[in-house]
Amino acid sequence: MKKKILTITLITIFSILLWVFVSLSDVYFTSFTVPIVFKNIPKGYAIGQVSEKIISLSLKGQGWQLAPLSFGRKHKFAVPVEKKAGEQTVLVRNLYGANTWLTSNLQVIETTPHIIKFRLEKIRSKKVQVVIENKINIQNGYGIVSKIKIIPKVITISGARSIIKKINFVKTEPITFLNVENKVSREVPIQAIDGVSFNPKKCLIKFDVERIVEKTFENVTVKVKYTPSTRKILLLPPSITIILRGGMNQLSKMTNKDLQAYITYKQALRDTLGTIVPHITIPPFTELLDVKPERLNYVIQKF
Repeated sequence: MKKKILTITLITIFSILLWVFVSLSDVYFTSFTVPIVFKNIPKGYAIGQVSEKIISLSLKGQGWQLAPLSFGRKHKFAVPVEKKAGEQTVLVRNLYGANTWLTSNLQVIETTPHIIKFRLEKIRSKKVQVVIENKINIQNGYGIVSKIKIIPKVITISGARSIIKKINFVKTEPITFLNVENKVSREVPIQAIDGVSFNPKKCLIKFDVERIVEKTFENVTVKVKYTPSTRKILLLPPSITIILRGGMNQLSKMTNKDLQAYITYKQALRDTLGTIVPHITIPPFTELLDVKPERLNYVIQKF
């Protein structure tokens, strides 16, 4: 029984191989596209504007000759560059020999486009700012308590003058930060731009994340600003209570000295209610929740 199964299996495998061999011996037509790459670019020069970035080819050949093009490694269409600055024009049909993967056994039926135009230009460099492309999802109960820093903020880009002059900034690769609850420090590549090189090629993104809490600051003195020498303003009460929301570590280090509360003499002159709302200045990345009392009574004394 085992010998019978083995015999049937071998016959089946042989039949499949024979069918594949016969099928691949037939003549087929195929069409595909490949990217264009420029070869032998002189030192100190770069490719500027190009008429085409991909080329479409229609080929005729036996199946076993076409199969590697469809299922093998990805090919590129090489365009040799002459050592002269300015615009160059090449006929695609004259470049088959420069692309050895187009063997003599294959027949090129058609190519699109028929010609390729490009400019050879001197390399130019300039400095541009980096813009962060990110999406930040913070864990519930946490928040960002610092600026989102990118290091370096400015990088050097190099390439053909016609390309470089149009670029005013570059972007990082899109990056998503999920459920963040700690400090973040991560390298991110710069988004690729055809014909442009970067120095450096990556940037460091940094920001602080902390658990968000509340803290009450009592007896914060309210100052009076810009009072004439012949006047004095007495506030009732002279101090207030401020409640802030912010990062746990950040708030734990803060004291009343980190807060500013004040009123101005002009406020008193313009007031029609008999009470004044003090101006409150708080540190960055904190949120003002409440001020008690919200309004202050005052008395203007004359000298």
